[in-house]
Amino acid sequence: MSAVIHAVVAPVLVFATASFAVAQTSFPTRLTEAVVQQAAVQQALAYIDRNFNKQVDEWVRLTEVPAPSGHEAARAAHVRAELEKLGLKTTTDSIGNVTARRVGSGGGPTIVFAAHMDTVFPVGTDITVKRGPDGTFRAPG
Repeated sequence: MSAVIHAVVAPVLVFATASFAVAQTSFPTRLTEAVVQQAAVQQALAYIDRNFNKQVDEWVRLTEVPAPSGHEAARAAHVRAELEKLGLKTTTDSIGNVTARRVGSGGGPTIVFAAHMDTVFPVGTDITVKRGPDGTFRAPG
């Protein structure tokens, strides 16, 4: 995995799954405390801690890109630009879906990340993220 993609994708996945494993120990999962304690997982979690504010800033930027249903072009352009910054070749299909592919080198399973880009807010809704003094973030939705 390239260093850039590893630095962006792996920590997010590890953070999400490690947090879930610790918080939901009764839920059936193969993610155990032993996995969470592995050096590579600990390094990824440390990366998340070091870059937490940058990641939150990116989430805010993405949230503030208007994308009402049927009008997702601005958000698609943002996603496409971010993927291209990572060195990925992107394509956009006839209905505006953005895809990118990173060919692996280990012969492992294919992993797909998929998400919708549209929001439920009508055109013109103020989607500015407000940061509260207590550290909370608020936006429509």
